[in-house]
Amino acid sequence: MAGRLETILLVEDDPAQAELISLHLELGNLPQQIVHVPDGREALEFLERQGRYRDRQAGSVLVLLDLKLPCVDGLELLRQIKSQPKTRQTPVVVFTAEDNPRVIQECYELGCSLYVPKPFLLEEFLNTIERLAGMIQAAAVPPEPASAGPPSFSI
Repeated sequence: MAGRLETILLVEDDPAQAELISLHLELGNLPQQIVHVPDGREALEFLERQGRYRDRQAGSVLVLLDLKLPCVDGLELLRQIKSQPKTRQTPVVVFTAEDNPRVIQECYELGCSLYVPKPFLLEEFLNTIERLAGMIQAAAVPPEPASAGPPSFSI
């Protein structure tokens, strides 16, 4: 991920799930802006800064992707993201109910950063989102610059 992560692009067609995911990511104290789009076509417009997103400021984006989408499905979206020079380095976390091992393998072969199955039980679903928020927060923190000497500790 080049630079500081500025935006999480949530690609989810179910409005109730999108709301739950957004809310729980925000509860995880993520400083990133969360942008929700309901389908793959709009996600591509966002990433490529086209259509209603043509005036969007450039910045580092992480895609949180469901696979079952209208217009352009998640696998095709992932394929397109990873095949375009402008978006190839965009991290993509697949967060979907699909648990077919062949689909999971295909997502990794296409270049997803992480594949997280959506749990069916609400409590597990929310816990998974909280863990995702923690992982995103940890991955988005730039590394500390190397110091000239060993670290010092004080009590």
